[in-house]
Amino acid sequence: MALEEASAPPSTRDLKGAVEEVLTLGKPGKWYFITSYENLASARDAAHKLGIRYPDLRIRADKGLVLAMKKETG
Repeated sequence: MALEEASAPPSTRDLKGAVEEVLTLGKPGKWYFITSYENLASARDAAHKLGIRYPDLRIRADKGLVLAMKKETG
């Protein structure tokens, strides 16, 4: 069987850009959508890793969605 070329799949997971937008423009106490995954474990894993990298945000996974909230300062 011969190999067939395919176009690159669309990349809709610009996590760094979405998270940094929440950091700069987000309001404390409000949840913002970051990305979604079909696999719930992937969403939990992404939320955990982002939570470590961005300590000024609360990041959680909920039914395949990754959400972020800017922490209250003060």
